[in-house]
Amino acid sequence: MAELASAIAKPVLEKGASYLIQQLELAWNHKDQLTQLKEIYRAISAVLQDGDQMQNSSNSQGNWLNLLKDVAYDIDDLMDEVATDALQKKISQSISEKVSYRTSHISLRLCSSRKFENIRKKLDQIASFKRDFQLTEHPMQVKMFHSQETYSFVNKARVFGREKAQREVLDIVLRISRGSSTGLSVLPIFGMGGIGKTTLAKLVFSDPQIDKQFKRKLWACSSEKYELKKIIEDIIGESKSTLSIEQSQKKIRNILDGQRFFLVLDNMWTDDPDQWNELKDLLESGAAEGSVVLVTTRSAKVASVVSADVPAYVLTYLSSEDCWSIFSTCVFRKGEEHSYPHLVGIGKLIVNKCGGVPLAVQTLGSLLCGERSETVWKNVPENDLWKSDRKDGGIRSALKLSYDGIPSQVKPCFQHCSTIAKGGDVVREPIIRKWMALGLLHPTNEAEELEDVAHRYFDELLSRSFFQDLVLDWQGVVWTCKMHDLIHDLAASVAGDEQAVVNNDKQLKKIERARHISWSEEELLGKEFPKEQLLEAASKVRSFTFLYKIEGQISNSFLNGLISSFGYLRILDLSFSGFKELPDSIKKLKHLKFLDLSGNHLIKALPNSICKLLNLKTLSIIGCEEFRELPRDVDKLVSLRSLALTSSKMTTLPQRGLRGLTALRCLYLVDCVELESLSEDLGHLTALSELRILNCPKLATLPDSMKLLTSLNKIELINCEVLDLMQGEGINDLKKLETLAISGLPKFEGLPDGFKSISLRRLLIQTCQGLTMLPESLKSCSDLERLVIEHCPLSGIPQWLPSSLISLRELVIDHCPKLSSQCIKDTGHDWPLISQIHLIEIDGERIQGHGNCVAEDRQTNKSVHPTIPLLKWPTVYFSLLICSMTRMASYFIIFYPFVFVICGLLCVMFLYLAF
Repeated sequence: MAELASAIAKPVLEKGASYLIQQLELAWNHKDQLTQLKEIYRAISAVLQDGDQMQNSSNSQGNWLNLLKDVAYDIDDLMDEVATDALQKKISQSISEKVSYRTSHISLRLCSSRKFENIRKKLDQIASFKRDFQLTEHPMQVKMFHSQETYSFVNKARVFGREKAQREVLDIVLRISRGSSTGLSVLPIFGMGGIGKTTLAKLVFSDPQIDKQFKRKLWACSSEKYELKKIIEDIIGESKSTLSIEQSQKKIRNILDGQRFFLVLDNMWTDDPDQWNELKDLLESGAAEGSVVLVTTRSAKVASVVSADVPAYVLTYLSSEDCWSIFSTCVFRKGEEHSYPHLVGIGKLIVNKCGGVPLAVQTLGSLLCGERSETVWKNVPENDLWKSDRKDGGIRSALKLSYDGIPSQVKPCFQHCSTIAKGGDVVREPIIRKWMALGLLHPTNEAEELEDVAHRYFDELLSRSFFQDLVLDWQGVVWTCKMHDLIHDLAASVAGDEQAVVNNDKQLKKIERARHISWSEEELLGKEFPKEQLLEAASKVRSFTFLYKIEGQISNSFLNGLISSFGYLRILDLSFSGFKELPDSIKKLKHLKFLDLSGNHLIKALPNSICKLLNLKTLSIIGCEEFRELPRDVDKLVSLRSLALTSSKMTTLPQRGLRGLTALRCLYLVDCVELESLSEDLGHLTALSELRILNCPKLATLPDSMKLLTSLNKIELINCEVLDLMQGEGINDLKKLETLAISGLPKFEGLPDGFKSISLRRLLIQTCQGLTMLPESLKSCSDLERLVIEHCPLSGIPQWLPSSLISLRELVIDHCPKLSSQCIKDTGHDWPLISQIHLIEIDGERIQGHGNCVAEDRQTNKSVHPTIPLLKWPTVYFSLLICSMTRMASYFIIFYPFVFVICGLLCVMFLYLAF
């Protein structure tokens, strides 16, 4: 709860107060009250840290924190209403619209005045709590959970499943030591908290081969707060030394004294290059050639900072067998498990729940040590592991330490990940759009786009091992991943009672503080929405999401009940559900910023009333194959930043409809099977930065007006059978274009002569059977860094490539037989033309060029998607799956007789062998 007060309430207050006060001063001239509001707000901000330190709050203190969060949300709601009113005034043009605005404006003034007074009263109450609790004012700081110090001894008898990792790390250490021409090399070991990095470092440290290779072995433990003096004290073996930093650094150089040493620097947190270089320079000053530092860290950023030359060793999860060995050693004496067969089965369920994280296995094993009650054991797999672990040094404290290290502005985004189903995909695009809808993104400057902030936050969580099972697109960008169950439990724990999973059968009276509801029921046919219970329990919910695909058609009354229950919704995620029409009452959700209807196979149209949602930023209708066209007044969605659309009837984008979408950044067109043109009005989308078109078989050309899209940064064109880029001027003179993907375009033979994208950095050409040579217009792309060519009949590398593409650092060639044969290392005819490229990959084999040395492949659990994932939304893959199944069915019909004969022969052989 305390973390939520500082991580959620404070950003909302900070963004809300100044803007709200300014707007209210202009609209209502409440200067006296606003001055008082400012003073109380400053008092509340000053004591937020005191509230954050109330880890074991009393009921009164808990109420204080709840009131603080409530008033923060109230300010945000009022700010939204004021901003919406100003926006409505701005777009009202006709006489009827102006009359309607004046009526609503008067109503808003009356309503907002009451809300304003309620906010002032709540802030007065919070300020009085400050006096009652005698909370002191001091600068805001992030409270950190401190890690335990580590040591080098390891009991090898209690370590399972790390033999292979130990050999691999040891081989790397010895190889870089023996082959090093420099004084010091650094090898990072990277992985999530509790995965066993320290244990692996201990195994390597105690190996006899380390003793033979190095003259001196040293062990030091870092902490969350970087302290050079403390690390030096660990190395020289003098804890809490009275030596000055100058005396300490002299002593460490005397200790090393030009010897080849092996140092383990455990649990490294700082990703500040200056701090690391300070320590590294000190170590190098006394290091002999071949010295090695082994750094363990749970941050990818730290791993990249400490070692520019040696790739990090990524430590992965343990197998189920190894986890069982750890667990059984904790709970049973040797051979005792055979006496409790009924507990073994339960124990293996418990082990599976830990998902290969050894510290989690050890934590639960210790919890059940000596316990033989079947009832107690059965309770463990039924409860969250997070609730089971209450001891210091367990998996709870290890993962909480990772959470505490997250920048404060990113913490609410991590908490919101708890709304995703356990084990479900974390898809980058929709999750960052939801963060945007909730107002969780805070640009560092006015020029930074919200999308860029969201991607930065996502990558921050990624770099700290909160996501796993990564799937990359052709650019090497993670577009989908998963959360370990332990990480999901952590997110749910820190989100607290603001997130609730409910359904018709679950008690709804205990969710009165919920701001985010995930609906866990899968069958809704004929069911009503529990409106009265939810209105009483959680009327100010901000997000509603279906956790799973909904079976059966949802009734109109269910949707009406949902909409009327939650007037403050920012997010409405109805993806993968079925209903024929969206109720006209959707217009009442004036705060709504994210609406996902994707994967609905029944809906044909949207009510025109949806165009009254002036705050709507994201609208997804992809995978809705019956959907026909956008509503008449779609141009009124002036805040819309992302539009994803599937249509079975639309032949062109709406002419007038595009002109008002001046905020649109991303336009995704998927499976628009009748689409023939994009309309010249596309040029009015001056803020557009991404255009992605997938499976539009009748689209012949791109409009000439595209050259007016001065902000266009990314274009992806996939499976458009008749699209000819040589026709028109659609992609000419796009000065900011950095990413271009062309896949499945049979007519693609090259780029037009007018294509002069000097900013192009990434280019994919895939499955274009008409392309025999790289287009000469690429000569102007001197900034091109990554070139991927797949499934194309190219015959060779053009002579102009090395002199024109001077920035090219990565070249990937796959399933291009002629081109691959010309580019064989050293012997291929075209090898001299590409040998200077930093990284070359041909048919899945990474090749080391003659330029900068390419580091060896790193051990990783990442998987690279073989073809381009156009949209990072689940519905895209759903539609592609349907297409694939259709093709498979046709193949089955053709080959059915042969399959039948083969199956018959196999049955005969089986019977013969059996008897």
